[in-house]
Amino acid sequence: MKHTIEEELKTQLQPLVREFVANILKDKKPMKTKLVPANLKTGAEAYSRMLQGEKFKSGNHTIYYNAEFGKFLGQGYDSKPPYSITHISDFDASRMQSHEPITWQDEVSEENPVLCWVSDDSDIEKTNAEWVFDVSTKIGTMYYESFSGSTFVYATPVSPSECYQD
Repeated sequence: MKHTIEEELKTQLQPLVREFVANILKDKKPMKTKLVPANLKTGAEAYSRMLQGEKFKSGNHTIYYNAEFGKFLGQGYDSKPPYSITHISDFDASRMQSHEPITWQDEVSEENPVLCWVSDDSDIEKTNAEWVFDVSTKIGTMYYESFSGSTFVYATPVSPSECYQD
């Protein structure tokens, strides 16, 4: 039975790719977040969102609902124990911030490229994979730039399981 060069390379590379992805997953850290405007209109909206588990930042304070105690709490950066909040009006809702997960687009760079399915036609097309290293906006449209020098309208990271497919 003859083996082609392609089959031989595939046989040699699959264990290396599996080990590479396993090492990445092993070192996975907790999700990073960034602070963004909470876009609160009223204190009632803040209360409602905190009851659903959201935490807010206001100046040097974190404000949240603790279901165990059934209280709204605040905690400053001075590491004192949390204090009870009775009036959200004590904080300027328009200046409150909330946490939003950092996405791969926030961290991609030349030093930290991401292997992505890229396309100009569809965000679900999976025919062309490129190393994306930059995300930029031109005339209101987001573009993804790859090391090949091409730019694309759509980029979706290749999943670890897709790296293993035969």
